Amino acid sequence: MASDIPVPGRPGGHLSDTRAPVPASAAADSFATRCGIRFCLDGEEYYFAGASAYDLFTFGSGSGGTETEHMDEARVDAHFARMRDDGVDAVRLWMFSHEDWHGFEKAEGVYNEQQFARFDYIIESARTHGLRLMPVFENYWEAYGGIDTRLRWEGLSGGQPARAAFFVKKRCPGCFTSYKKYVSYALNRTNHYSSVTYKDDPTIFAWDLMNEPRYEAQSPEEDAEGTTLRAWVDEFGVSQGDPELTVFRDRSAHMAAKSGRTPPATASPTPTPTTSPTAGA
Repeated sequence: MASDIPVPGRPGGHLSDTRAPVPASAAADSFATRCGIRFCLDGEEYYFAGASAYDLFTFGSGSGGTETEHMDEARVDAHFARMRDDGVDAVRLWMFSHEDWHGFEKAEGVYNEQQFARFDYIIESARTHGLRLMPVFENYWEAYGGIDTRLRWEGLSGGQPARAAFFVKKRCPGCFTSYKKYVSYALNRTNHYSSVTYKDDPTIFAWDLMNEPRYEAQSPEEDAEGTTLRAWVDEFGVSQGDPELTVFRDRSAHMAAKSGRTPPATASPTPTPTTSPTAGA
């Protein structure tokens, strides 16, 4: 039987669903934290079923009224309802685009309030459906602009293998700056439905630094050791004293491929968290 779930802070707003609402106690109201090499929730080891729905941020026309056309709220709700019915606990999705259509940052340092307002709704819908999210800050590949766009803002070329410059501060200091500012903006944004900042919302299970980052075809030593990419991860994943912000890099990152070594933070079936993003934490 269909039901309407009220959305706090949205006059007249409802989440459409095809089954009974998730009880409040089932919603994400506690932070998942790190316990050694495992995750914990409310003092117990936490295991979860995860799935990717990378394009949730594109559900809607990308134009028109923020609350009426830009995002297809019913489609977001239905997608989360199906995932919940299938036993999914955590959803990885993209929170990046430099394109005009559903772009989060179309020009350097200019953040699209309308698109972020729609991401507010995605978080609120996930919370109401008892799901946790893992937003991804940026893309290694060219889809939706990716780091090629940030390189272009600094007057540098993208593509393979030129985009490796993104991960070297001496080669592209502006890349580090623009990326860090974007991370800071996202972490410190206040959701207009819940009045909770993203970094303080337990609906966010973890933050993914980048989709499929890699530093390849630069030297045999880098292919074997992954020193540069490890340093980049450390730059943005070092703790700032906030254990409730969990971040890890995509496990498909190109590191230690030729040596056969297991990259750090990837030995367990689920990605092992590192620590907090530096920006804004």
